[in-house]
Amino acid sequence: MAKRPINDDMEKKILAMASKVTTVNLAVVQKHENRPPDVLTLEDCTVVKILTIKTPNPLNSRKPWWVESKKSKEHLAAVAAALFDVERAIRDELAKGCTVRMVRGSAGKLADDALPGALKHVRDGIAVWLLGGKPGEMDDDERISWEYGPCKAQAGQQYVVINIKKRK
Repeated sequence: MAKRPINDDMEKKILAMASKVTTVNLAVVQKHENRPPDVLTLEDCTVVKILTIKTPNPLNSRKPWWVESKKSKEHLAAVAAALFDVERAIRDELAKGCTVRMVRGSAGKLADDALPGALKHVRDGIAVWLLGGKPGEMDDDERISWEYGPCKAQAGQQYVVINIKKRK
């Protein structure tokens, strides 16, 4: 069964579920509380990205280590590719202190204790993008707070919405 790509309507719905705040996507400020973009500062920034990756429950996995390693590399590469086009000034401002919300969309249900494990490699990729270092080193830094959430998706449609918001 072939996967259906996420279309524009689906992307809008996903973004609406993930965040009701300013979106800085592709380093372009769209709008913020009826303020024109030229009035916005880096203090107002939020980055929202959508990754179309599978995030299975790793807690019940019985796969060999090299399969998990391959999945880890794929997730890290997906995060790096999604955040590649965000301007350096925005990244540097977010690295001073931010809240990262990750929403996992899947047709199946995942226990809330398994959600952080399923998104671990995505978390590592975001921490590397924000603070540098190697995967797994900086994801527990106090400048970043993490939030997780599930979302019901259509069968065959799996995604992760990343919402990085500057702390006020």
